[in-house]
Amino acid sequence: QVKPQTEGVRGDPFLAQDAADWARENRGIVWYGMVELGTWIAELSGCTLHGGGPKAGQRIAAETGERSIIASIKSHGRGRDGLQHIFDRQLVAQMMASATMWQQLGGRLHRRGQLADHVLTEVYLHGPELRKSFSQALRRGGYVQGILGEQQKLLIDQQRADASTTQ
Repeated sequence: QVKPQTEGVRGDPFLAQDAADWARENRGIVWYGMVELGTWIAELSGCTLHGGGPKAGQRIAAETGERSIIASIKSHGRGRDGLQHIFDRQLVAQMMASATMWQQLGGRLHRRGQLADHVLTEVYLHGPELRKSFSQALRRGGYVQGILGEQQKLLIDQQRADASTTQ
């Protein structure tokens, strides 16, 4: 059996540098999907990287909110309570097409116990592939909301904008 050897390759530094700048200029969570990108952003920003592994939940729960953190979507996008007490801003550095993943990720900060009036989620939409992926997530969220009647966090601001333009 052949075991492929994979190696992360760093390409254009725009995204990593921009996310690192955001982390230094704001107090929030930078979410990443690929380990290499998360590591790169953490190196550039000087912020703590929160990946998976043993005691990952304990390590991220120990954060105080005094600075931004870099966190894995897969490791912390589900089943993490407490982040809403210390953060109200987040940057999604890697796009997800799954409405379920968006709902889980939005729920890390937009949930009971959040002290801020609003939670701000920023995403990168600087290319057609990213815009297409985000549009797909919006459509899927709309489908889930229509079928189940459960408010989808990804659609909250879109529905407010739609309501204000029709009034």
